[in-house]
Amino acid sequence: MPSNETLEKFMVRVEQNAHAEAIGEFYAEGASMRENQAAPRVGRDVLVANERKVMAQARSVKSSCIRPVLVNGDNVVVRWVFEFTWLDGRATRMEEIAYQRWENDRLIEEQFFYDPSQLIAQDAKSPSGCVGLICETLALAHLSEQKGSNTRANAGLCTSYPAQMKGAALLRPPLLLTHYKETTALLLSEILP
Repeated sequence: MPSNETLEKFMVRVEQNAHAEAIGEFYAEGASMRENQAAPRVGRDVLVANERKVMAQARSVKSSCIRPVLVNGDNVVVRWVFEFTWLDGRATRMEEIAYQRWENDRLIEEQFFYDPSQLIAQDAKSPSGCVGLICETLALAHLSEQKGSNTRANAGLCTSYPAQMKGAALLRPPLLLTHYKETTALLLSEILP
């Protein structure tokens, strides 16, 4: 079971945005990390390398632990909020729950639970954000109306927004609406909370 002092040092280290260093200092050599239901990454060196790779893509990161941290023996649950500004200027706000298993003062297993849609970076000025997605989808709807074709068949034309979102807003009928105002309202209801 981790001591309260160890847990606090760990959380402070992460809040200092020393993510890779926190892994090196607090994780066991054979520790594993798992994103939602994905296969785990195993080994402290692998975890540190992956964390450095992610952080190298960010211009800045703000990491916050939302306390209290829940502890039950060797099991710990932490609620994190991360705010990334990527090198290209886009931003991502990610909230997750980390379920951890500790042995003494070493973290040996961690699984993150979060909504993967948070991973889509947003920037109102970028075609890869919601505005770009709406504009491109409206263009596709317009093209489909002009040609009388199916919008889904034209989904391949959308290339500037992230692959995770490609076609996502295009799959729910009805998209071939006569009025673009209705299309915009439909898209906004699909994309924005």
